[in-house]
Order: sequence, then C-alpha cells, then structure tokens
Amino acid sequence: MKKFVALILFTIVGISLTGCSTNSSTKTTDKSLYPSDIAVKNGDVVDVHGKIINFSKFEKFLSNVTSNKKDKIRITAYTTEGDPIFYELNFNGKTVDYTFDNSRDGFNGLNKGKESTSCQGFDMKQTGRKTEYTLKGCSNTDIGNTFRFFIRKQY
Repeated sequence: MKKFVALILFTIVGISLTGCSTNSSTKTTDKSLYPSDIAVKNGDVVDVHGKIINFSKFEKFLSNVTSNKKDKIRITAYTTEGDPIFYELNFNGKTVDYTFDNSRDGFNGLNKGKESTSCQGFDMKQTGRKTEYTLKGCSNTDIGNTFRFFIRKQY
C-alpha cells in the first residue's frame, strides 16, 4: 500500500514539474508575435533586415498608383529583436492613406500604436546600390515621415 501511495505521489509531482517546464521548439501563443513566414503567407511585403520578400507586390502597388487604380498593401518590417512594424498603404484612386503601426514593437517605449495620414504619392531616390521610397504631400508629415522603404540592389 505504501508503494502504491508513493507511486501516486511521485506521478503527481512529476506531472506538476513537467507542466512547469518549457519547450523551446514549441511555438508561442503570444498574440503580439507575427512571424515573417506567416506575414509572407498572408501576402505582406516583408522586410527582414534588408531582405525583401514579395517585392513584386510593392512594384505592382506603385504601378497601380501611377495608373490611378485602387490598391492596397501591407509592408511588415522586423526590428533587430524580431518585432513586427506594419506599414499599411491604401490607394483610393487619388491619395494614399497610410497607417503606421508599431504596437507590437516591444522595445519602442511610450509611442506605441497606430497613426494614420493621407498622402499625395511617393518619392523615389536612388543612391548607389540603394533605392529609397518615401511618401510625399502628407497631411501629417510627422506620420508620413515614418515611411521609408529601402531596396538594395543585389549583384
């Protein structure tokens, strides 16, 4: 009987300790995370430290803006720590409605959240191996200035 009670007690303690351990191969359920592979699957233009995935979607968006065709995209860029920052661009046929969302950036500090502005279009500047896209004619230049999208030419 003592062995049976000891076995039950040992099993309960073992289960309790197992429940407290962590498994690094298990994906987190933290809603603040948005892995780049999910962003790609969702159709985002993804910038992981200068490596751009789905760039053709950005090119098509720019072409549609030039042609006055409605379109929208989301660019998801990742910080050094791996947190996503979202740049949502919605062209309504006349202006680009832009939303900057850094609410999931754990290292940003006090200025977290979504902020929006309306802009007239894009500027493109080429410097050496780099092309920089910025917004122009924004109703709120502080928000508009948060959009800088760099493309580095690969040789």
